Amino acid sequence: GGLRSEPEGSLGLSEMLSRTWGSSTENLSEMQIYELQDQLAAGTGAFTGRNSVGVSMECLNSFERPVANIFSEILLKPVFKKEILQREKEILKNQIRKKNDNPAQICSLNFHQLMFSGHPYA
Repeated sequence: GGLRSEPEGSLGLSEMLSRTWGSSTENLSEMQIYELQDQLAAGTGAFTGRNSVGVSMECLNSFERPVANIFSEILLKPVFKKEILQREKEILKNQIRKKNDNPAQICSLNFHQLMFSGHPYA
């Protein structure tokens, strides 16, 4: 999973997945998920890396069962709403535009292009 397995022409797909996976489900809206997590002192999230894709959950032991139910819903019944995808796409576009404002980011990008030329890591 992750960036390494993205087909050519679909770069950024895993990033969009990690940004939107836990945003809504068949039974819970984005706001409901946030409110439940807030009430239960919990957190869920999705992540992707160069070689990985996953979903995480954190909570206090006393809230384990209700948070596990939310986590299960996110994991097994995700819904990728068009308006959330569009919002995250715009955020990503802005971040891409700003990446050249950060000298460390420029160095890192150049390093990866030199080291991994022709590979998705570049």
